[in-house]
Amino acid sequence: MISLDEADLMVRIESAESKKAEFDISQSRLEKLDFEKVYWKIKSNLARQMDIVTKGRMTDAKLPRLSGSHGDWSDFYAIYKTVIGSNEDLSKIEKLQHLRACLDGAALNTIKSLEPVDVKYAKALELLTKRFDNK
Repeated sequence: MISLDEADLMVRIESAESKKAEFDISQSRLEKLDFEKVYWKIKSNLARQMDIVTKGRMTDAKLPRLSGSHGDWSDFYAIYKTVIGSNEDLSKIEKLQHLRACLDGAALNTIKSLEPVDVKYAKALELLTKRFDNK
């Protein structure tokens, strides 16, 4: 072990305090950077989700409603297919949710029992077409 006198110990204590202060400043900067990184990531994810919700509302507002009248099916389906069905940015489950949001009465009852999963989207369209596309 090194033998230090009082002066050496005082210098080392001051140096240690100075290094600790520098460490605390650096640590604060690092923590702030990590916080900001996480904050911006969360904020951008929320902004993306808000964009999806807003687009969904705008899309649903453009779509007609189908309650179960056979005469309304072809117009409804043509518009739905153009606005939602051909939209490659939407998943099948999102398309199914938009479809459900446009239906009332007998039309909604036709697909109401289907689980809201992407594999049921084609089945929902098939059931609605069979029921309402009577020419």
